Amino acid sequence: MANLPAQTAQQILADLDLAWQRCWSGLAREPALKRKGRPVGLRFPQGVQVRRLNRRWGALPLPKLGEARFRWTRPLTGEVKSATVCCAAGQWHVALCLEMEDRPAGPNRLAPVGVDRGVEIALVTSDGGQFHREMWTP
Repeated sequence: MANLPAQTAQQILADLDLAWQRCWSGLAREPALKRKGRPVGLRFPQGVQVRRLNRRWGALPLPKLGEARFRWTRPLTGEVKSATVCCAAGQWHVALCLEMEDRPAGPNRLAPVGVDRGVEIALVTSDGGQFHREMWTP
């Protein structure tokens, strides 16, 4: 624990607190203990500065751990807010959380709409539209 930055340890405790809050409210089961030898993902919530080394590689300096090189697979289209480093299938991965500007999605430049498929009403959209239709055929 002494080798971790304080903010990373705080993020782990915040995730644990959120898991118990979701359990007590009935939204999820109680959190499972991590097995020995399986690394836990570490989130670095501040001071994340990514630099590009060349076309394929980037570097991410991690506090108290040193610099981590990673494969640059897609462009970063926003400001980097946090980085999560985790191990999956024996390989280490880094996930960057970006803050992007709000803009309408889709080719029609309209705001996105969510659709809920129901039983009594066939379709309800997030902007209040209701579409009644016979869902089942004989």
